[in-house]
Amino acid sequence: RVREHGDTTMHRRVSTARSLYVNYLGHTRKLRVRSLCSANQSIDTSLIRRSQPMTTSPWLLGEMRSNHAGETGAVRIYTGALWALDMRKWLGWGRNHVSYEERLRSFAEQHRQSEQRHLDLLEQVMRPSEFSVLLPGWRVCGWCLGAVSTIWCPRGLYVTTDAVETFVEKHYQAQIRQLQVEGGCPELIRMLKLCCEDEVVHRDEARALAAEGPFPWVPQVDTIWQALVFQGSALAAALAKRV
Repeated sequence: RVREHGDTTMHRRVSTARSLYVNYLGHTRKLRVRSLCSANQSIDTSLIRRSQPMTTSPWLLGEMRSNHAGETGAVRIYTGALWALDMRKWLGWGRNHVSYEERLRSFAEQHRQSEQRHLDLLEQVMRPSEFSVLLPGWRVCGWCLGAVSTIWCPRGLYVTTDAVETFVEKHYQAQIRQLQVEGGCPELIRMLKLCCEDEVVHRDEARALAAEGPFPWVPQVDTIWQALVFQGSALAAALAKRV
């Protein structure tokens, strides 16, 4: 009877784990489909340029400058993360977690492509003279953040992405609301909405993958790191609005 009870308990545990894994796969697949659908919708960037919304609104110029700086940094975050994964492979640090790190590499490559599409859109609607003069610094900061987040523990990139995208969603949503109040360019609002939707997908996917573990020895590590990254993102955005 004891053996039968043990077998039944183990069967239930396996069934539960299998069910959770299947649900996770379905959730992740939906997130990726949503991201692809959002990214593939065409934006009439020529219409936005012709309306010249930044020339008549210093506030919007600052916001778009910070958007461009942020997307520039985001591309570099994933570039730094991919470098860190290469280094971990070269040093042999990831030899016991090959499949985990290969999945993280796919995550970083896909997200870098998505952020590059956002950056391309912004560069099509803005003039180079409207970019932040601190772009070289944003590139370095983004690369370092991605590399540091990944080199010590690959799961760190998921935690970092969650924090960054949480800020970016708030950042984009505030712009969208203000433009709607002011009666801003509809195509620009649509572009910002699509970019924001992508960022939300990135955040949700990163959060789901981070929930798999492995978790840090001290649970507060995630909370502290996310707070630092969130506040750092806010500080960088505020600075990019000015210069």
